[in-house]
Amino acid sequence: MEEVHRRLAEIGYWLPESCRGRRIATNVVRLLVPVASRQFDIVRLQAGIFSNNPVSMRVLEKCGLSVKQFSGTPSRKTA
Repeated sequence: MEEVHRRLAEIGYWLPESCRGRRIATNVVRLLVPVASRQFDIVRLQAGIFSNNPVSMRVLEKCGLSVKQFSGTPSRKTA
């Protein structure tokens, strides 16, 4: 598991209402994923989304990322 966590990257995005619905997030994520894969030694790219934001989930789906949902709050290891 340490190897997976060491080679994990996370993306996030937020747009003001005035910029939503113009495919900005979708286009940026679509461009970012292959660049991140080439430039960094990652094995997993993840993004957290709020369950009440299906549009954000749709951005990931449109970019070919698999969406895995978890109930509750995932635990995080802290140093």
